[in-house]
Amino acid sequence: MPLSARSLLIAVVFLSVGVVAGFLAAGWLSDDPDAEYEAAVQRGHDLATLMCARCHAVADEPQSPREGAPPFRTIMGRLTAEGLDDELSEGLVAGHDPMPRWLLSTRQIDDLFFYIDSISVQGS
Repeated sequence: MPLSARSLLIAVVFLSVGVVAGFLAAGWLSDDPDAEYEAAVQRGHDLATLMCARCHAVADEPQSPREGAPPFRTIMGRLTAEGLDDELSEGLVAGHDPMPRWLLSTRQIDDLFFYIDSISVQGS
């Protein structure tokens, strides 16, 4: 039985509402840029803690656990913003030895970038 135009319209409306609600719940749509930025910084912190803290000082620790792994707060003093974005986008192949190759989503790259930038000590 073919769908009527009305049934199809109702289905599209419900699907659209569901997609928008999902984006809002995930934090992908917001009318508050500050809240969106803070959420990205928090996700970046969580990602750094999960994936990087074994080797790097990811917060305000004075030294990284692994010798040769720079503390996150000093990375922006070593790289330009574009350089850091490139490093994150290319899978973090450069860095200390042994540096695991992380493949991150675009959102994870953005979140990690915002977090590192938020804790950076300029001139380090």
